[in-house]
Amino acid sequence: MDAPPRDPGEPKEPAQVRRILRLFRPYRARLALVGLLVGAASLVSVASPFLLREILDVAIPGAAPGCSACSPSA
Repeated sequence: MDAPPRDPGEPKEPAQVRRILRLFRPYRARLALVGLLVGAASLVSVASPFLLREILDVAIPGAAPGCSACSPSA
């Protein structure tokens, strides 16, 4: 039986993939740093709504008892 046709973007051999990855070897540290920074930015963007909820639900209502601008009923 014939093998299914290959995707034109798919490498023909694993050796080609290794050869391409070797090109990035001198930049491993920089790529790792970029990956860590992207991960940190993702965590900050995920945490942002939770921090905002805490500010709105906890910090502002308990800020100052006599502050009419701070109360939710103002």
